[in-house]
Amino acid sequence: MNSRDYRNIITDAGFDVQNNDDWFTYENKCPFCGGSSDGQKHLNMLATSLETDPVMLKCFRPTCIKVNATPVSEDDLYTLGINDREVVEYVVNRNKGAVRKSYNSNTRKYNYQFIENAALSYLYNRTSIKIDKDNISQYRIILDFRKFCEANNLDYTDTIAYKHSHNYIGFMDDSGSLIRFRHITTKDKNYRFLTVRLFKTRTTPYSIGILRTDISKAQKVYLAEGTFDILNIKTIINDPTGYYVSTNSYASMKNILADILKIKRDIEIVIVADTDVTDRSLKHMLYSMYNRIIYNVMVIRNTEGKDFGDKNEPYKINKYKI
Repeated sequence: MNSRDYRNIITDAGFDVQNNDDWFTYENKCPFCGGSSDGQKHLNMLATSLETDPVMLKCFRPTCIKVNATPVSEDDLYTLGINDREVVEYVVNRNKGAVRKSYNSNTRKYNYQFIENAALSYLYNRTSIKIDKDNISQYRIILDFRKFCEANNLDYTDTIAYKHSHNYIGFMDDSGSLIRFRHITTKDKNYRFLTVRLFKTRTTPYSIGILRTDISKAQKVYLAEGTFDILNIKTIINDPTGYYVSTNSYASMKNILADILKIKRDIEIVIVADTDVTDRSLKHMLYSMYNRIIYNVMVIRNTEGKDFGDKNEPYKINKYKI
């Protein structure tokens, strides 16, 4: 089956192709949330002609379980009335291949510059991690974006992160495609967090511990909202069998976890939860995932504070199964 064949079947199932020939709008009410009374069409499917891209679903109703774009699962297709076995196998296998290619491809290599500056002090004060010239590439930390660009022949002189490089610390994602910066002093939401995309490829999260390319060898995956939380949990737990992953939100955690489970379904899941995230919301997240059968889900909380984002703050670990 080729890409055009399955796209024709998608339109036959009730989706209308949009102007850019990639997005399809579902003509009926969204079966995942029931749609809205105003008759608007909220559910969309992204199905590009590129075999390396996953087929995605997204509903634009905030209360829908598909509000965050996620790869289409076999159950999703059946729910939408797409029962053609050849199409189902094509979409499911294509999505698995897209995820595996992203996680198994080698991380781009960079020359990370070790510099004793304010960013280094900021990192140490938050984590107690001693970064040096020998381990900085292991953590993929950028202490000065201007010097990083010069060392790697990159031209990002027009970015805020470059112009004010002495004020930011950066963390390279697993694939070497995206840098997430954090301002080391300000709390102004307009400048506190920045991203710089180096390549227009599928980005991956920031992680440490077992390499992304060796994720099948990991026994546990630790997920925490925030880079400093995952760095501190790695130091505190010090589990050599762990794959430690930073997420931007609990919505992104859901997508990251779904990708990991496609590669290693029996991995033990450990969610590092902030105090404002309830067990009920975590259970809802896990239930709403298209990978519904999930085993070995543990939760870690700091009973002495909000999270694990600052090593100087008091912490006491409470670990339990949900």
